[in-house]
Amino acid sequence: MGGPAGRAAGADVGGAGPGPRLHHPGAGGRAVTARTVLRFVAHRIKRHPNSEATASARCLHGECEWEARPSTDVGHVDDQCMEHTGRNKDHATFARRFEDVALVERLEGST
Repeated sequence: MGGPAGRAAGADVGGAGPGPRLHHPGAGGRAVTARTVLRFVAHRIKRHPNSEATASARCLHGECEWEARPSTDVGHVDDQCMEHTGRNKDHATFARRFEDVALVERLEGST
């Protein structure tokens, strides 16, 4: 199950193998070995239906503190970067950020 969609998530209960030996009254005083059961559940992650992705950028030239206004339109952020480079010839490198709200769902049939 490659990629973020349909990836198997971690175990519901951690640990593996035999655990410490315990004395349980219901076992007639005999030593009982505790075991951990692992259960893997498939999940997927996607954008939350009530959110929008937001893009932003900042100039990486020296001490420049210019930042693009965040927008849900990536093209608008790119245009702001190109305008900044147009006004400042050597300012051609930007850190772009993309942010959204994600929702993780358990896939049907997973136990």
